[in-house]
Amino acid sequence: MKRPISKNKIIFYINIFLVVLLFFISSCEIKQATAPNWLVDANLPLTDKYQTLLEILEDDSNIYVDSLDNVIFSNESNSSQKYQKDIKINGQPNTAINLTTQVPDTNLYLQFDDSSFVTVIDFEPSDPPGLLTLNFNPAPGQVPYNVNLTITNLFNLSTGNPCNVTKSISTGTVTENIDLSQYRLVNSVPTNLLNFRISTTSSQFLLTTFSYSINNVLIKYASGRIKPVNLGVRDTMLIKPFGDYNFIGGVLNFNRVNEERTYLVVKRIKGSYQTDIKNIMFDGINANGRRVKFKYLRYDTAGAPPQPIDSVFNLRLPAGLDSMIYYVNPNNSNVLQFFNNLPQNIFLTRNTIINSNYGEGVIDNSDSISIYLSIEVPLHFSIIEPPTLKDTIYKRITGENAREKLQNCKNVDATLYITNGLPLYSTVRMYILDTNGSILFSLIDVVTPYQGDSVYVPPAPVDQNGYVLTPVRHQYNGVIDSVNVLKLLDMHKIAYQYELYTDPNIPPTIDGRVRARGGDFFRHLSFGTFRYFINNN
Repeated sequence: MKRPISKNKIIFYINIFLVVLLFFISSCEIKQATAPNWLVDANLPLTDKYQTLLEILEDDSNIYVDSLDNVIFSNESNSSQKYQKDIKINGQPNTAINLTTQVPDTNLYLQFDDSSFVTVIDFEPSDPPGLLTLNFNPAPGQVPYNVNLTITNLFNLSTGNPCNVTKSISTGTVTENIDLSQYRLVNSVPTNLLNFRISTTSSQFLLTTFSYSINNVLIKYASGRIKPVNLGVRDTMLIKPFGDYNFIGGVLNFNRVNEERTYLVVKRIKGSYQTDIKNIMFDGINANGRRVKFKYLRYDTAGAPPQPIDSVFNLRLPAGLDSMIYYVNPNNSNVLQFFNNLPQNIFLTRNTIINSNYGEGVIDNSDSISIYLSIEVPLHFSIIEPPTLKDTIYKRITGENAREKLQNCKNVDATLYITNGLPLYSTVRMYILDTNGSILFSLIDVVTPYQGDSVYVPPAPVDQNGYVLTPVRHQYNGVIDSVNVLKLLDMHKIAYQYELYTDPNIPPTIDGRVRARGGDFFRHLSFGTFRYFINNN
């Protein structure tokens, strides 16, 4: 049985506790509470680029997708040569005509050109002007006489009246210059003559002369039978004739062309004379400077026997037609070899001759003659020499808070995901650039430190026809060290490039070619994770 605690003992223990408590209170200093220091993780996004094949090829009017999602190149190189002031007549040298000072109305039919027989001519203004020059010489003894001359088939464009000249001649030669650009020559049937109707009056019957000449005159419009016109050799550079498909260099091996949509065309807007395009040369130049000349049948095939193909050939637009189509295929040309070179530019040379058969027709100097080379190629191919795709992403770290955080970290854990949805191998490079375009460091070298500044990415698997079965994602990890972390503060953009190829040693299909669909894509996603220090003191 426990003995109860006495009241005196309880008082004693309470006193002891109060003494101890007072001792601790008097000997301790109470401080204000503070927050701890922290290490915080943050993400640094770098790239996130998703491109379908159509976007990679710069989706525009020269690329389309058919009902089976196949990608088709379809475009034409077009060079148009305007006639402008290339059509002219030689005119007539100074020619003297005997005349008396007393002549009743008389018709004179005088040649205005040696070989052009026309029904209508409008003359083009020029500098110097095309002139019909008339010189009336004085009579012996300077006996005065009067001349009234009308050119009945030369009409003033303003008044509609025939050209008329009235002169009085006595002491010296009188000259009249007629600017032909103000007149139209009209005949009921093709002819090369001017119809002069002339009369003279004088007090005496005396012999004299007058002369006429026509200098080189430009033709604005003509109908009838003009002499052949050689427009001369013309050189033209066609810039990106098949569109800006964003590939640099490279040589492909296409399976075929769509023959019903691959052809050469000769076309004009006006006129009807036979037109021959002679000595045509298409020289295709890719972005690496590699050249391939287009070859076609050596001579025009209208009514001619088959000819061997050559890099110099002729085409003809027959009289009366506004266009002529010459179909192109691998049997009559090297069209696949030409397009395989991915021509970025084409250098075209040709010589145009109008009315070489000296027939009747119509010509207008506002007309033009055009040559089209139209090629349609399904993207069913293998790669002989890898093309390169280049692009840039503008990326800067501008926020003061973000820049301060980077300055307070020692390194950045970098991760790069590349998803290949193309049926192609690729070698990828990525560079961090400053505002001057100078390389700060290679991002690929960071995430693949033992492979250098490029990484090999396998293609997506394909079926027996060469179509992609499923995209494949690849992950690469690395560390951006403290030196390159500070360089990120000077980052202005990220440049990347892919070299694309098929491996001839690993044919994905029986013919070694793959097929591209519009939905095929390539994506790269990269970011960094870094730890920065927060000091709350």
